[in-house]
Amino acid sequence: MKRSLLGNLVAGLGALMPTACLMAAEAEPAQIRLSHGVWRYDMKTTESDQTGTNVKEESSGFTTFPAGIEIAAFWDGYAAYAYPVTTGGSFLIGKGFGGNQEAGISFSYNSNNVKDGDESSDTSIGGYYFYSRLLTPSLTFEFDFNPALVMGSEKSTSGGTTQEADGSGYSLYLDLLGVIPLAKNFEYVFGIDYTMSNIKADVKSGGASSTIKESESGLGLILAKFRYFI
Repeated sequence: MKRSLLGNLVAGLGALMPTACLMAAEAEPAQIRLSHGVWRYDMKTTESDQTGTNVKEESSGFTTFPAGIEIAAFWDGYAAYAYPVTTGGSFLIGKGFGGNQEAGISFSYNSNNVKDGDESSDTSIGGYYFYSRLLTPSLTFEFDFNPALVMGSEKSTSGGTTQEADGSGYSLYLDLLGVIPLAKNFEYVFGIDYTMSNIKADVKSGGASSTIKESESGLGLILAKFRYFI
């Protein structure tokens, strides 16, 4: 199986983890919040194993205006979060409790099919937990935790050879954040986040079968992120 095919499968599954799962405690009914990253630094390690051949890649670097936006809505103690992409999206739905905690479920579905061409789809289901605490009048601490089961498939034809991959595994996202209000309905967010995924894919290519295992972990420094309340 070509490395690019597995790379696309794992990248798709990894994208199911919110790039910044920024929660809030119970809020006024019908309150809407938009969040978007501005500047971050990431360190990522990827390991793959195909028929005994192990490949390890390490990368790091800054990203300005990283892709991804969060749309959140809060009403009557309930909360909903959406992370839209061009072929689907990820969603979280939960309820606040204890005044500074929140818990719920997460799910996602993404699919992209080209007529007489490549096909891909991936799904996930999991849960999330959020905790916040006011440290000073101008600084709030937040913690997010989101484990999930992930499944994906991909089909690609190149040079007359059809390659198919079916993968499954698990992912994890967590972050530790500091939130500073800059103005009414406007907040600055900073902190760190950690992502991890472990995927096993069964591959068929030109009549041959193989199994590929791939794990990925990443530590990110959130240098600048902003939230806007509507």
